[in-house]
Amino acid sequence: MTTNEPLEGLTFLLPQKTFLSVYDICKKAIKHSDNHPTVRKAIVNLLVLLRANSRKKIGVDSADVLSLMILLENTSDSPSTNPDKQSRDVMRSLTKRQITEDRLLAAEEIRLVWIAFGRILGVVTSHYGSTISKSRKGGTQLTPLDIMSDKEITIWTTKYQPWYKQARKTTKGSITNAQLVLDCLLHDTTPEIIDKREKFRKGTSRRILLRQLDIYMYGKKYEKETRSSDRRIK
Repeated sequence: MTTNEPLEGLTFLLPQKTFLSVYDICKKAIKHSDNHPTVRKAIVNLLVLLRANSRKKIGVDSADVLSLMILLENTSDSPSTNPDKQSRDVMRSLTKRQITEDRLLAAEEIRLVWIAFGRILGVVTSHYGSTISKSRKGGTQLTPLDIMSDKEITIWTTKYQPWYKQARKTTKGSITNAQLVLDCLLHDTTPEIIDKREKFRKGTSRRILLRQLDIYMYGKKYEKETRSSDRRIK
């Protein structure tokens, strides 16, 4: 893999430099207001606006949205906003028949990629106000190769990117297949909640989630086979 951009594979809704300025203002506002609820509410309102525009324009949460989510999570005073991950894992809500080793591995790898993206965003935003190139000898620009492990890079390039590029092109209602999967795996939104939110027939989101996990593992050539298996998922 070759890349010259620290955030290649992540799309910004705002111009990157503009967003970094906005992010810096939000970060300083939280710090200097001593995490005042009014300041946090204003940032949440900005996050909601960006998320709505992002999903409408590009079909998924943008890097802007992810960055603000991480900022709010990392500065939260309430432990209740971060319950034990194991107790709210959407994969645990599936039936034993629906949980296969391959699907669990697919979910783990998708989460792993986004954890890596979070680190990349952290490095980029932490360098705002100074040139990123100064962070390394020789003046070369920081890239994912400098931040992601060999395992993360392999998963990202060989499995995640091919799946993601295809999944974000397919829309059900107002949500893309890619964002539906990410809502489930990253935000722990259950398929049942997505069904209600998107006004889907009961079980639709669960079928999409399982099919997309299979496509992630086996590739698009298996898409027809996984679609036919949907009828056996109760």
